[in-house]
Amino acid sequence: MALDAREVVVVATFAEVLALAAGVIAVDMPIGLPASGRRACDTAARVALGPRRSSVFPVPTRPALAATSFAEVTGLSIQAWNLVPKIREVDACWLPRVVECSPELSFAVAAGAPMTHRKHTPEGRAERLAVLGDVVTAAKGAATHDVLDAHACLLTARRVAAGTALTFGDRSRDERGRPMVVFA
Repeated sequence: MALDAREVVVVATFAEVLALAAGVIAVDMPIGLPASGRRACDTAARVALGPRRSSVFPVPTRPALAATSFAEVTGLSIQAWNLVPKIREVDACWLPRVVECSPELSFAVAAGAPMTHRKHTPEGRAERLAVLGDVVTAAKGAATHDVLDAHACLLTARRVAAGTALTFGDRSRDERGRPMVVFA
């Protein structure tokens, strides 16, 4: 979690994230989950990202959160399935001040265009650092690309707080009333 441009803290639970920050928190986790099918916000985000669209993949449905094994879910990638425990965690303690964010969209908004290189490459890291400016790039317990993503989420949280964030999706809500929208 990036608290500001010079401080990155790694915590074990989302409840600890909520305790650390009092304002808007932008997370790279789906918040509003469809009962079935795809979310309009994911489709809109993929279109906006063009060549980086693969960074936004279909999210689990709300019923998938109850599954105990990958074999129980259909239409879900293993990558999305591996996020289910964290999605459950965010879902369990979600507050309205927590918004969904895509780091790639945040970088694209800040740069004026999607990033050219994948974030795991040296060129991709350099490209993202150029967008962020002077930030901490290392934190004990976190990979460099995760630290950069945390800073991108911080940029989005600041834009949401200032009322200048872009939104992607149709502003629909899931069955629990949670927004199915991605902020950048």
